[in-house]
Amino acid sequence: MKAIFPKITLRRFIGMVLGNVGLAVSVCFFRMAALGNDPFSGMMVAITEFTGVKYSVCLITLNCFLFLFEIFKGRDMIGLGTLVNWFLIGYIVDFLYPFMVDFGHNTLMWQRIIYLALGVIITSMGCSMYQQAKAGIAPYDSISLIFDRETKVPYFWCRMATDVMCVIVCFALGGLLGVGTIICAFGLGPFISFFNRTTSAAFYGTRKQTTKNP
Repeated sequence: MKAIFPKITLRRFIGMVLGNVGLAVSVCFFRMAALGNDPFSGMMVAITEFTGVKYSVCLITLNCFLFLFEIFKGRDMIGLGTLVNWFLIGYIVDFLYPFMVDFGHNTLMWQRIIYLALGVIITSMGCSMYQQAKAGIAPYDSISLIFDRETKVPYFWCRMATDVMCVIVCFALGGLLGVGTIICAFGLGPFISFFNRTTSAAFYGTRKQTTKNP
């Protein structure tokens, strides 16, 4: 059990939790903006609408299949953070979204654009924080990291490729696509890489290591 769920420091645990909460908050901002979700969430919504199965069930089920790839090719990426992201994100979103809508839901375009920008930034920062915690990676997020490691292709290209695939599936199933989807599909990789070098490096005390080994 220790080999699968290794011990982590309190700082890394806090960073992992904050990162996942940030991801849930960003999903709420995307929904409030109504300009397109991030590719993976958009794909999951499309699958939900296409099959008629609840979002949480679809998410957990798909992650079961993605986890098979992670356990064979990225077993070292499995940890507590994997389970937190896998099973709890959906429930956190369900809890937060009604409160956020009551507090700040508006239909003016400039407000929707602000929500979209917050969604992109918080998604990127949250993904970076929980990944760099080294406390376990979610099944979907592990795919781009595994391809980065196996192919030596820069991470942001690998992330962009997986996000574009989600956009294609979303489109094929008749899901909602918008400017937010396109921005995330082509921008999350570079944004996450940026926060890896800045915010996460500062929080986890790895800035000097990151600088020495670009």
